[in-house]
Amino acid sequence: MPRKSIVELEVQATSDFPDNAAQLITPAKLRGFVLDFLKTMSPFYGLLQDGATLKSVAITPTPTAIQNWDTFNISDLSMMTINTVAGTITRTERGVCRVTIQATCIAANNSIVIFSIYQNGLATGYQVTIVGVPGTDPQSVNMVAILDAPAPLSIYTLRMSATTNQTVQINNCGFIVENIPNRTFE
Repeated sequence: MPRKSIVELEVQATSDFPDNAAQLITPAKLRGFVLDFLKTMSPFYGLLQDGATLKSVAITPTPTAIQNWDTFNISDLSMMTINTVAGTITRTERGVCRVTIQATCIAANNSIVIFSIYQNGLATGYQVTIVGVPGTDPQSVNMVAILDAPAPLSIYTLRMSATTNQTVQINNCGFIVENIPNRTFE
């Protein structure tokens, strides 16, 4: 059964549970509704993470996915898949997702580095920019975005770009996609 919105559950409850004057409420209908409700409210997430070791990443003005992540975690394998090499988190159910990124980045002095969230290969408009400082002082990268996807399949990537070709160092990098219950899929 596909994940339902709160509005869809309300319609189902009204349809399946009349006043019961005609004894139309059955154990099967009640069980089905409870299972749909639990699936709708059940959170799930996927996490890509790079540890404390500095990772050198060559970037250009063209946004490129961060690849070859160290570790991953998925809370529900029936709802998400992860490809650490490609740097993708795929949500197999429809829904609204909270996407969180955090990292530290060391870039060339005065260079601009952009971290962007992509969904199904397209820029979402959510991005965070840092400016490199002299020396090896890392800059913090933090962002939370809410992305709606009524279609069942969405592939998320974290991409980096810069104003000039360069190699930056990132560490303590996390990319989390988590489903959140929503009112409707419109």
